[in-house]
Amino acid sequence: RDEALCATCGEACKRGSLLGEDVVYVGDGYSDRCAALAAGRVFATAGLALYLDEQGVPYEPFTDLHEVARALDSPAR
Repeated sequence: RDEALCATCGEACKRGSLLGEDVVYVGDGYSDRCAALAAGRVFATAGLALYLDEQGVPYEPFTDLHEVARALDSPAR
């Protein structure tokens, strides 16, 4: 997490740690929202998935990290 306040969400968040469009982000909750919006490919579950649905943002659902690993072995959707 970046301690500087994010220009997008106004909080100290993970977005500042992302280096570009080729980032794959995996998350599940409130603290993942801003970074997920900036990532090129997102895997989401729980509260983050609900938030992304509300925002109309595409993501790949997952229930465990084994699913994420298998998906990363295949081409992006």
